[in-house]
Amino acid sequence: MLWGILLMDNFGARLKLTGKVTALPGALTALFCLTVVAVSQFVAHARIDEYDAWLFAYYGRELLDGAKLYADVWDNKPPGIFWLNALGLSISGGELWGVWILCATAAVTSVLAVFAIAWIAYGKSAAMITAALAAVYLNMPQFHVGCNRPATFFVPTELGCIGLYLIAITGKQRCRTMLLLSGCCAGLGVCLKQSALAATAAIGLHILWRLLKHTDKRRQTVLHACLLVLGGTLTVGTAVLGLAFTSDPTWAWDAVVGFNRAYFKPDVGSSFVPTFVWADDYMRAMGLPVVLALATLVHGLRHRLIGNGDCPTTISSQSGQPSGWLFLLWSWMLAAIYLAALGPHGRAPYLAVALPPLVILSGHAVHLLLLSQTTSPSQRRPAFHVVVAVIWLGYMLYWPLQMQLDMAGRQYAHRFLIPPTEYRLSLEQGIDRHSAAGDRMFKFGYSPDLYWSTNLRPACRFIGTEKAGQLLHYGQPVIDEITRKLRLVRPRIIVLNPEAETRAAKAKGLDVAEAVSWVELNYYQPDPDVPTLWVVKDESPSDARP
Repeated sequence: MLWGILLMDNFGARLKLTGKVTALPGALTALFCLTVVAVSQFVAHARIDEYDAWLFAYYGRELLDGAKLYADVWDNKPPGIFWLNALGLSISGGELWGVWILCATAAVTSVLAVFAIAWIAYGKSAAMITAALAAVYLNMPQFHVGCNRPATFFVPTELGCIGLYLIAITGKQRCRTMLLLSGCCAGLGVCLKQSALAATAAIGLHILWRLLKHTDKRRQTVLHACLLVLGGTLTVGTAVLGLAFTSDPTWAWDAVVGFNRAYFKPDVGSSFVPTFVWADDYMRAMGLPVVLALATLVHGLRHRLIGNGDCPTTISSQSGQPSGWLFLLWSWMLAAIYLAALGPHGRAPYLAVALPPLVILSGHAVHLLLLSQTTSPSQRRPAFHVVVAVIWLGYMLYWPLQMQLDMAGRQYAHRFLIPPTEYRLSLEQGIDRHSAAGDRMFKFGYSPDLYWSTNLRPACRFIGTEKAGQLLHYGQPVIDEITRKLRLVRPRIIVLNPEAETRAAKAKGLDVAEAVSWVELNYYQPDPDVPTLWVVKDESPSDARP
């Protein structure tokens, strides 16, 4: 496909082909992108290891039932993902397909945003190829983009922030409106994930660069910065007002800011001077965009050191790269890598924030490749280095596409061919037999999918003990609060393996002995085949919210 786009666009105008033929590269690109996004969406929603998706869906359902975010149901993420799940579930009458529609819409929007940015900066041909790269690399399964996770939704907000800023400073549309909307996108990203600040940081650095370089009038540049800040403030302020009317801002601040600060305590897993070695294993499948991005850096340094010569900067009259464009892109990339490295425990999904700048930088390399072709001495055929590059691009694309198809096949087998484990079926059946609608449940550990499938209400604002374990011994207050709430509420069902939970907690410096002893004293095991199922000895189910 890349070969066809490159050759047909290069020779189409020269041969004066008909409109239908010249539209073929665009149609092929759109078909390719939609196919890749469709396969990645199937993988995203069929995969069996996507536990967080159940958490967000379950909390969304609880919000629709009147629960207060952070007070009745708790997590350490901003409210955006929970509100989106509530919206999706309300659209579909409580079914998950409403959330899936929102995820698919976000995935398609991300590709379209990449295409729009590349079209403005590089022209039509580079935009089509960059969109194809975006469809593949924004949806790599190890980063969980496309799943029901915050990354799926903050990727388009990051792209929107940069894209609207680009439109504004190149004068393509009404400047002030675009800057205000760019700031709104930045604010939306923060409402979805604390690390969605890479585009904002890059734009801030670019504005500072413009002031130091005097590329624009100082007053105009300051106005641009004020509009961006105003847009972000309006969005975040609206979210704060929403929490004030539907929840408790104090609880929200404690969850979104206070709890996450604890990750930076000694030995917990985060540091403001992070290491980046852990990211290497996750980036090997990203070889093509990484090499393309680094090529832009080497190319820029080369021309900085030996001069630009007579190399033009655009390949189309429709292209428009603002002053310091490459500085903006690399600021975005480096800020994203730093923010990803701040995440605790070195997990692959944290790298999602770095995917948008990586893809756009890949597009810059494609632009330079096409640019070299248009200035080639030979106008009859592509230069040899272009032929080599296109074949190499196609070869490198094979592996991530093969990974997607292989992942789709395995998830299909797990979802539709391999039955659930006997233990899981027995557990769900046991819970169904010994509970009724409106009863409460608590599961030690982390199994939000069990809460969703049993449709029981949470016993306390924590869905399990997993978050306490992330903070090691600093998480003991969470365990203590869970113990107090269990004593107060006496949920109908508790799922607990006393020995395993005690052993896991001890390994992380936590003490769950009091909670385990209380469960063993006040609950009984109705089914010897399901030793983790405990039912309260008092037969009257609890139904009051904590």
